[in-house]
Amino acid sequence: MQHKRSRIGAAALVIVTGLAAVAVGAGSGSGTAAAATVAKGAASYDPNAVLKMPLPTPQILDPVRAVNACDVNILSPIYDTLIRTDPKGKYIPGIAASWSAPDASTFVLKLRPNVKFSDGTALDAEAVKASITRGQTDPSSVVKTALSPISAVTVVDPTTVKLTLSKPVVGLMTSLFAGRAGMIVSPTAVTAAGTAFGTTAANAVGAGPYKMTTFQSQGDYASTAWKGYWDSKNRKLAGLKLTNTQGATAGYGPFITRLAQGEFDALSMKEADIAVARAQPNLVVKTGPSELMMQLMINYNKAPFDNKAVRQALEYAVDRPALVAAIAQNLGVPADGPLPPTSWAYNPALKGMYKYNPTKAKALLKKAGLDSVSFTASVPNTSLYVQLATAVQDMLKKSNINMTIRQVAGQDINTELYVKKTDPAGVTGWSEAADPGDFFNVKYASNGSNNAAVTAIPGLDDLLAQGAATTDQAKRAVAYKKAQKLIMDQAIEVPLYFAPAVTVASKKVQGIPKAYSTCVDANFVTPSISMKK
Repeated sequence: MQHKRSRIGAAALVIVTGLAAVAVGAGSGSGTAAAATVAKGAASYDPNAVLKMPLPTPQILDPVRAVNACDVNILSPIYDTLIRTDPKGKYIPGIAASWSAPDASTFVLKLRPNVKFSDGTALDAEAVKASITRGQTDPSSVVKTALSPISAVTVVDPTTVKLTLSKPVVGLMTSLFAGRAGMIVSPTAVTAAGTAFGTTAANAVGAGPYKMTTFQSQGDYASTAWKGYWDSKNRKLAGLKLTNTQGATAGYGPFITRLAQGEFDALSMKEADIAVARAQPNLVVKTGPSELMMQLMINYNKAPFDNKAVRQALEYAVDRPALVAAIAQNLGVPADGPLPPTSWAYNPALKGMYKYNPTKAKALLKKAGLDSVSFTASVPNTSLYVQLATAVQDMLKKSNINMTIRQVAGQDINTELYVKKTDPAGVTGWSEAADPGDFFNVKYASNGSNNAAVTAIPGLDDLLAQGAATTDQAKRAVAYKKAQKLIMDQAIEVPLYFAPAVTVASKKVQGIPKAYSTCVDANFVTPSISMKK
């Protein structure tokens, strides 16, 4: 279950139930970069192969109006993005061959020439302007807030678009246009369909590698490769066929069986059923850390967490490696901060900063003038989160910290923690964006939509502004590493661990660069993915 936020696709509060969404998309790799990741022997791929996968399908095929963050996986094969990300999170050319920032408030996109939509019309600067303007003005737009810093869109020439920004945030433009705001839709199709755009296979028109052939709202989905795709030389599949899993609650066992029998080709899943997958001799299992951070979220503006010593006591009172072993089958990674070690902005200096130490936790409570602390935490009423919360509860008791678990409906957790602020804490999951700037601005900035405390940490907003004011990834990383250190020094949340990503595939599938699990990552069907003959 994925919760809607004001900047969908940037980061999202995630409640894991039933089936997790598989990351499916066209959004990674230029021709050169993709060639480097193609699996050995990929020259023998079957150009007529159709990749078959089970995952939840959306209500509408419209990047601007699809409300679920997971829908990006379905949209990416239809609507290629202006900018792409490779499996390591590096920004690389997409429809935009290059981009530049003459200053901190100006962002220029240089488009590839002769790119076409699947209806044969041109994807030029005018089309990009129309798509951005639609995202800013459509009453149902879910990218309106993300696009709000753009005060003017200027067509310089048919392949050049200049964006004038109302504030110095050029560093956030790359990630913005690598997501759904960068999925350019056909103006011709939008004009013809009006508000019905994206409701049928025929009127969902983009410039991605695949053209829709079958679509029903939250139903099965099929697409086929089309000859006019600008990067067709690097596309190695004839199409995609997705079987809807909306509302499935029986776990992954039945889908693994169907995968082993050849009905599906790949599946992303939770670690709970990994033994079932590994028992199948014709399947390959990939695991690795995901960007889904399991956390004890605290409202640091609310007692008892308005005291820094109490917050730091919490940090020392949780045994992160033990949680990975007990809950994630040793497949996850302990969280030393808000970013996983796979992130380009990860701060390795934080590793081991808060090693499990109940004695130190008790001493910090004494420093705060307390013998013990009691509080209530909201917890989604799903087995995974109740199990995690119970394990955290048992650990905290050893440090004289008593946490009462209050189970709430999964779909209500966002409201409970960030709107009502009913309880001062919550055990939840947070799925991050590829770009830490988006994630940090939403979760930690003083005006962040998911900053429960709505309180400024001195110096933090300035660091986030530094990271947003440049497109130089190395300079941005310096600012965000300092921001992470400040976040953890102030102990404004308790990161627990990064959940594992688990991808299971037939041995026929080749070129999967890493495991994918959470639904905000739209990089599964990259140019490297193919099927053996």
